[in-house]
Amino acid sequence: MEVSPDGAVTQLSTVGEKRSAYINALAGVSKILAVWPGRWRSDLFIIDDLDAFSEKQSLFGKYR
Repeated sequence: MEVSPDGAVTQLSTVGEKRSAYINALAGVSKILAVWPGRWRSDLFIIDDLDAFSEKQSLFGKYR
């Protein structure tokens, strides 16, 4: 998910949404977070390695 400075939360479902969130996060405009659901609770993670996020999500194809 992407969190904007005004508190808006956007679910990132498509490659385009993820790519846009990545660009915003690189610019410092927003943060990317991930939720790992569990049986009794969910854990929230801030994605701070944006290069790894981009690579693992194949945001720009095989080569950048």
